[in-house]
Amino acid sequence: MKIKLGLTAIVLAGALIWSGCSMLPSPGEVIQPPKQAGAQEEKDLELNNYVQKLLPAGAKLAVPAYPAGAKAIQKADVDGDGKEEVVVTYSIGSNPAQLKVSVFKEDKEVWTYDGQGYGLDCFSITDLTGDKKPELLLGWTVGASAGNGLDIFTWDHNTLKRVTGIGYHKLEIEDMPGPNGTDGKAEIALWQKDTGQAYVIEVLRWQDNDLALAEDVYPYYFKRVVEYYGHRVKEMPDAAFYWYYLADAQVKSNLPAEAMKSIETGVALKLDYPKDYQWHIVKGAAFNKLGKYQEAITELQKGITSLEASNIAFERTHLSQAYLEMARSYQGMKDYDKSEKAAEKAKEITQSTLVKDTAQPQLRSLPGN
Repeated sequence: MKIKLGLTAIVLAGALIWSGCSMLPSPGEVIQPPKQAGAQEEKDLELNNYVQKLLPAGAKLAVPAYPAGAKAIQKADVDGDGKEEVVVTYSIGSNPAQLKVSVFKEDKEVWTYDGQGYGLDCFSITDLTGDKKPELLLGWTVGASAGNGLDIFTWDHNTLKRVTGIGYHKLEIEDMPGPNGTDGKAEIALWQKDTGQAYVIEVLRWQDNDLALAEDVYPYYFKRVVEYYGHRVKEMPDAAFYWYYLADAQVKSNLPAEAMKSIETGVALKLDYPKDYQWHIVKGAAFNKLGKYQEAITELQKGITSLEASNIAFERTHLSQAYLEMARSYQGMKDYDKSEKAAEKAKEITQSTLVKDTAQPQLRSLPGN
């Protein structure tokens, strides 16, 4: 039975465009923007005054750090009835303040939730499922080292319900293009801090009532990550972990030849971190992209041998990844029985790993899922 993995390249598109003109602007061009800005400011002030009357006494609006320019008061049709509700993030009290989010419908509070942590990192209302009803995404700042916790809510049976949560340090939310363009569903790029300015980065989407790896958009998104780590290795060329994460991003961007060069440079530094098994696994993934499946299996087996007896969750996650890559190797060799067995082994390891936040999305990307 043939197992499809569906990884396809897409060229990074879209950039900030600055334009100018040597000609003098027309009177309409000069006059119109201030009118629009003034009207919007008036609407914002009116909405702010309206919301303040609905909030508890002493409540202060909590403005999120992400997305850029996002406000504490947002309007959206969260229940799909064709009418916009008002969603507000705010805090009550001090030392410490209690973060809260409330939804108001026709002057009535229909839902409220107590947030965690001491700050609001993210407040986004966007469609993750493609059902035309947006989900509510809230990122609470827990601490400098712990980072943030993302809660995702969806409308179900006349109320918003929390459907999942995951930790992160940085994130980007965007409907990312796959091989057939965008699909109307936003993906979430999560950056989880490792060491220095290095991050474990994954792109997730909502699939079958859970977060799953969105591997079809990797070539689009990870080109940004390649650029990021390209700067890091220039700043600190002796930091092997930057070369490792650069290689990982290059593999995911369909740049395996470049990844091999990064791996060679990083391994030559002979440092204790990243571990040897990490280099073997990323090299195996690069060989898979190059179509050198037997070489990939050889590298992956080295990583598996190093990790097989480990009970450490972080290492078990890498072990699962090694078996997942081996499933791809056997698929490339058209040995579908061995591919399926390797995929099942990866699934088994993932299910036994206690760290759901890192393991579960990987499980849902396995062949056959």
